[in-house]
Amino acid sequence: MSESLPRPEHGGNPQQVPAESAWGPMLDLATGINPWPWPVPADCLGSLDKLPYFDRKLQQAAAAYYRVLPTQLLATSGSQTPIQLLPQWVSPGRVALPGPAYEEHAYRWQGAGHHCRFFDHDQVAQVDDLIGRGELDHLVLVSPNNPTGCRYSTRDILRWRQQLPANNMLLVDQAYADVLDDNGDCATLVNAGVTVLRSTGKFFGLPGLRLGFVLGAPTLLAQLEEAQGPWAVNSLAQAAGARMLADQQWHGHMRTHLQQAAQRQGARIGQVFGEVAGTVITPLFISQVFSLGFALALQQRCYSFGLSVRVYHWGEQGVVRWGLAADEDALFIRLAALADSLVVSPLAWESVTDRHAVNA
Repeated sequence: MSESLPRPEHGGNPQQVPAESAWGPMLDLATGINPWPWPVPADCLGSLDKLPYFDRKLQQAAAAYYRVLPTQLLATSGSQTPIQLLPQWVSPGRVALPGPAYEEHAYRWQGAGHHCRFFDHDQVAQVDDLIGRGELDHLVLVSPNNPTGCRYSTRDILRWRQQLPANNMLLVDQAYADVLDDNGDCATLVNAGVTVLRSTGKFFGLPGLRLGFVLGAPTLLAQLEEAQGPWAVNSLAQAAGARMLADQQWHGHMRTHLQQAAQRQGARIGQVFGEVAGTVITPLFISQVFSLGFALALQQRCYSFGLSVRVYHWGEQGVVRWGLAADEDALFIRLAALADSLVVSPLAWESVTDRHAVNA
């Protein structure tokens, strides 16, 4: 890919969407973040008056949670920091990434001088083909994928790691893996030489805490630790992180709660549009595939009903991602009004006249 990629825009930015509509404050469904966050105890604030030197309790809790050795992980200020730094530390080459996916990866790899190649998110044979023809140096995966929910099997990832040269990078972004029963199978991947990114912002519902982890080889982690500099993870994130990663009762309860809420909300969204090809319901978001013009027009129409949704561009397709709403009553009322407007109002859907004809 030779053309420059645009700087990614992210969901949940209050400067990019209306603050409210005639229906009241906007329901933020654009982020794919758990709307029922882990309750941070007040006593976690007690260390904010001191410099945030690293607390080994967080290291131990994270190692137990991800089932890796303490030497195989490093705490970071969210996963954005390593996403920006890691592409700079491997030789420039050809990197394959899924599409559509979290855009920051491709943007940062291209910015570090790499040539980005894309494969359809659910077509693992395309990856095999690139590796088999010797046209791939590095591989980036998002698993579960954002926004399609596609998950790559541990078997496929290990096979690709074995086929790539040892000094090339295979990076797996598992920001949404906390909802899985196996929690991403981190130990198996790391022990095979795969670098894994984890985030506490999605499942734990605390993106403002800015806490993530890189799991990988100790030599790579040492390089990243040096690049981060001192005090990279704030005191609140360290104190809260150690406790929430160890809160197994909350983990189990929340996984069940998210599954059930996603099924309810996904079913109601499905009632608005009928059967839409490419629809997927995950524990943290619901995605639908439309033509890009329809998806963008739908996003604008949703704003008028107080619903902020995210649209991912993928060629001529647009993937509309609906995050979960904590206030289901408000969501269902607004979805019903949206559905009525689609039926009775002549909408300018980018020259689309039949809303069912745009299904991808």
